[in-house]
Amino acid sequence: MNNSIEEKDLINVIIHLISSSRLIIDEPKEYSPMRLFSAAKYLCRLLENTDDQNTKLIVNKIIELDPIISRDLFNKPKELKLCLDDLSIFITKNLREFDE
Repeated sequence: MNNSIEEKDLINVIIHLISSSRLIIDEPKEYSPMRLFSAAKYLCRLLENTDDQNTKLIVNKIIELDPIISRDLFNKPKELKLCLDDLSIFITKNLREFDE
């Protein structure tokens, strides 16, 4: 893997997580999964230049799903749950292949 992740990149993700933690207290419950997903997306952006093909598949899938999840599934909890379940299966499958 290309080790080009800088401290400032990680600090930005930490800031996002902390501010999201605070904001979730006062926001509608639908915002919580979106904030967590956006944190995952930010981390994926840091891994875009990976040499590992399995990691690249996972990263690309999350980035590809971002507009769908944040725009189309925002107020559709059942559909969002199914999408995230499918994503979890996809990630698990690719991680298993990585371990083999």
